[in-house]
Amino acid sequence: MDLKKVVKVENVIVGLSADSQEETLKLLIEPFLKEGAILDQDVFLKDLLEREDQISTVIENGVAIPHARSLTVQRLSLSVGIANDDGIQFNLDSEIKCKLFFCIAVPVFAPTSHISLLQQLATFAHNVKRVEKIIQYKTAGGLSKALGAFKG
Repeated sequence: MDLKKVVKVENVIVGLSADSQEETLKLLIEPFLKEGAILDQDVFLKDLLEREDQISTVIENGVAIPHARSLTVQRLSLSVGIANDDGIQFNLDSEIKCKLFFCIAVPVFAPTSHISLLQQLATFAHNVKRVEKIIQYKTAGGLSKALGAFKG
């Protein structure tokens, strides 16, 4: 999947600050609501939290890729968040503080539409140097351009 097509500047949040997993997810799904990719924030939040309860999407180097299928999702969409310097304790069962978040909204009518996107983001996220470089971006435009250039 061409990240350039899914990484939209308006869906990038730089300086993400939250005190909980739920608060983090609320911030990450706001762009979906604004762009009309989801119809109901509460329903999608519930679906994301249920998915995270099944198995955490936190990767060892401070990256989380929360994603869920939901009836409220109208089209496949991605939001990206870069946390403030301290990171966010996204999963209370883990010592890892996350600094980079990729949130994926998946429509139930296209249940596998996110697979290639998820694979590409996981490939990106498993490279520590790439993650360290990307979390240095201080603007949504710079970050979206850098991510969009990744070919995996």
